[in-house]
Amino acid sequence: MHSLTYATLFVCGVHTTVDFDWWVRPLLDFDVTVIVAGKCAVSTSHYPNVVVRRVRRPLDTDRARDRAKFALWTLSYDRVVYYDMSILVRPPDCPCLSQCTAPLCAVRDPESGDLTTDFMVIRPSMNAYVDLATTVSGPESVAVRDVIRWYFGKDWTALPAECNPRLV
Repeated sequence: MHSLTYATLFVCGVHTTVDFDWWVRPLLDFDVTVIVAGKCAVSTSHYPNVVVRRVRRPLDTDRARDRAKFALWTLSYDRVVYYDMSILVRPPDCPCLSQCTAPLCAVRDPESGDLTTDFMVIRPSMNAYVDLATTVSGPESVAVRDVIRWYFGKDWTALPAECNPRLV
């Protein structure tokens, strides 16, 4: 098992190769995993440090593509640092990593106080993946962040807002 990977979710038809290049470029010296949701070609020929993991289940709705984020919990790493594709990745020496000791760490939404899922540090677990995937077999209206928040309950650590560039 590897120690750490930086990861994102690439949704075919929503993101482009320009988005891919923009997101990966700051991480050339680190392990990177890109979860690809949908049927499209994503070239990593210029990025030997990038591994692509494809989601195999049907992705016929926006919610199903968003739920592909649960694949993060299947990765063979001790920790996964997840950034939404729309967030410019900060330098990897971010102090947020050392502040995360729980199975899930995220930043609180400044308005609701709930966790956000556009930046997370997680400890992958197949048990968590199965539970998350099973939970979402219900209504399409349940948001991914709500499923994650429900599953982890109080067993997550809130990181400072500075950890999520979207909130600062």
